[in-house]
Amino acid sequence: MLKPHEMTKNQNIIRRVSPFISAGSAQLVNSGANFLFTVYLARILEKEEFGLYGLGFALLLMIQSIYAAIFSTQFVVNSASKPPFLSFMRWGHYAIVLTSSGLLVSLLLTGLAWLATSQGYDWAWVIPIAAAGALAFGLRDLSIRYAFIMGRSRLVLGSALVSAGMFLVVPISIHFYGLKMLSANKALSFYGMAQFLGFAYLVMFYKWRIYFKKKMLGVVLRESWSGGRWQVLTSILYSVRTQAHSYIVPLILDLRSLADINAARLLVSPALLLIPPVYQVVQPQLVQVRDHEPNAVISKLKTVVSITLLSLVVYSLFIARLYDPVVSFIYGNRYEGLSGLVTAWMFVAMFMVFRNGVTVFYEIDRRFKGLLFANVIVILPSLVVMSFLAWWAGSIGVIYGLLVSELILSVILLVWSNNKFCVNI
Repeated sequence: MLKPHEMTKNQNIIRRVSPFISAGSAQLVNSGANFLFTVYLARILEKEEFGLYGLGFALLLMIQSIYAAIFSTQFVVNSASKPPFLSFMRWGHYAIVLTSSGLLVSLLLTGLAWLATSQGYDWAWVIPIAAAGALAFGLRDLSIRYAFIMGRSRLVLGSALVSAGMFLVVPISIHFYGLKMLSANKALSFYGMAQFLGFAYLVMFYKWRIYFKKKMLGVVLRESWSGGRWQVLTSILYSVRTQAHSYIVPLILDLRSLADINAARLLVSPALLLIPPVYQVVQPQLVQVRDHEPNAVISKLKTVVSITLLSLVVYSLFIARLYDPVVSFIYGNRYEGLSGLVTAWMFVAMFMVFRNGVTVFYEIDRRFKGLLFANVIVILPSLVVMSFLAWWAGSIGVIYGLLVSELILSVILLVWSNNKFCVNI
């Protein structure tokens, strides 16, 4: 029979580990469903259509990263240490401002798409569809972060299961209505609907009451502007740089080449499943201790980065060993000659893991200007190098150009992390 102090110790261990288990399970469901959905699209869509889906998805991620920078990140760094009732009020007001902003952006981009299609650019409807999906994604992301702050990590897993269920609708619908009905626009619409259902599930379990206060709205707007104006610029630069292949390759090469690049990247994505859930759990905890235990912040981030890098290395060895049967099983004979692209993406992923850890440290320490200045320095040389290498070496060149940019940015952030200039900004 366990003694009282042993029972308390075990309960503390379970309480600490439970959020990571729930977050990891949720991310496994989210990324697994998205991975299978994307593989399904790669197998049934024409290469040009799959390339267009990749372009739209890149735009969706870029818009969502802007929402996350202005709202989700600012919500976490300013609300994690607040009392529960106040955190709930702040979440509600952040959600109101995010929804209003997202609807306005979607409306403006719909007008832009209408003008573009009138000029013969029929593919332009992918833009407002991506914007609507980004809004749903942003609301769900904000609500997930609130759930982790309040210690309700099991809701995150439920949200993931609901969203994943939506992806099952696609193959079922295709089975009954035929392959020709699916397009890049419809696939993006399904993705957005899945995100919205996940958000709706979370809201159902919150004690939903309207606590609208003008004063609180003013606080949220000031916080979003204070840190968000720097973070949003950083996110835009980051998205443009990391998704540059989605814009450079169609211009210099073609959509088929972009489809090959995205297919190779998809094989690497399972190795990065742990990054989002780990930081969703860790970041609020580190915000709470940043002022009185600064060394704990650095120590835990080093541990997270080390474990993630080790996982990535193990996965890389697995893919290298079983490359042919894995590619044959996933893509059949639609995508061949991807080994070089997969290897390049593996190296990029390793640098991304390291740089992501340093970036989170800057966010926790609220050094948003430092992040912005570092990204400003890197963005133009990165685009030039990626464009040149795409022209000179083809598809693989643009990936290695991204690797160079990740290396340079990582070095800059690491050097600045202990620099007095960066600390002051």
